[in-house]
Amino acid sequence: TAMTAAHLRPFRQVDRTCPYLTLPGTWAELEQRLTHNFRRNHRKKRRRLGATLVHWDESQSVQAALTTLASLHQGRMETSGRGGNFRKPDYLAFHQRFAERAARRGWLYLAFLQKDGRAIAGRYGFVYRGTYYAYQSGFDPTAGDDSPGEVMLGMVIEDLIRRGVSEFNFLRGPQPHKFHWTDRSRETVRVEGWRHTALGPTLAGLDRLAAIGRRVRRRWAGMTPAPRAANERAALVARPADA
Repeated sequence: TAMTAAHLRPFRQVDRTCPYLTLPGTWAELEQRLTHNFRRNHRKKRRRLGATLVHWDESQSVQAALTTLASLHQGRMETSGRGGNFRKPDYLAFHQRFAERAARRGWLYLAFLQKDGRAIAGRYGFVYRGTYYAYQSGFDPTAGDDSPGEVMLGMVIEDLIRRGVSEFNFLRGPQPHKFHWTDRSRETVRVEGWRHTALGPTLAGLDRLAAIGRRVRRRWAGMTPAPRAANERAALVARPADA
């Protein structure tokens, strides 16, 4: 291998769990895979919420739609004690640029759950070679009692089935809500190479500890988000996707 040729000692570690859902030909087939209680409760939540799934389309501004999605994401993350990535201006700017390019290539899937003329939930992802990659989502925390996140997830899955998409990739993270829909997952693997020296194993261990420390610091930073006026966020949530 390349590492052997470079006289490196390989270190392989399972990193993250990535759930995925193989999509059948119809929504009815998928419902039959779900547990009886979850299927029944999901139907009730849809009826009670009475919201509509609305997609971004080429007549709308990608940047405005993504700003609405970012506000929904931040609202959800901040009220749950986490910062959310969209609080960083450079992160939002990067995704606005990338989403525009993805839209031109036909990959972008950006949708909102609307009720009473406003977006109460949103999902941002990409469809590439028959697979939907679920990148980010969010919902208005004031609507949290009506489970808009779960309702929208089900409606998006149903929509993707109608579009002929073959897989829903939840991406990294074994969050419990993903396993209401699937029992399948893949794993990412981290591979490192260290020189064959007496210090090699020690340095590898220190590097892994440093990586853990970075994750802890990022999570701690996420719990103390930058100040943001509540009325500013509310205005973004209320803004239509094609504003």
